[in-house]
Amino acid sequence: MGTAISLQISDPLPESRLHELADDVFDWLRAVDRRFSTYLEDSEVNRFDRGSCRSASAPPTCAR
Repeated sequence: MGTAISLQISDPLPESRLHELADDVFDWLRAVDRRFSTYLEDSEVNRFDRGSCRSASAPPTCAR
């Protein structure tokens, strides 16, 4: 299961820099998916749900 995402960056920066920025955004989105996906067995949110990741030792993004 996935979510379709599109990105539009409107800025007078050089095209190569715009591509770098877009790559950074998609890298961040992939990292968020790895952490919070309920479909990935080893995601932080699934480990927390199973009790193998306690709130005191969980990463800050998971402990909130």
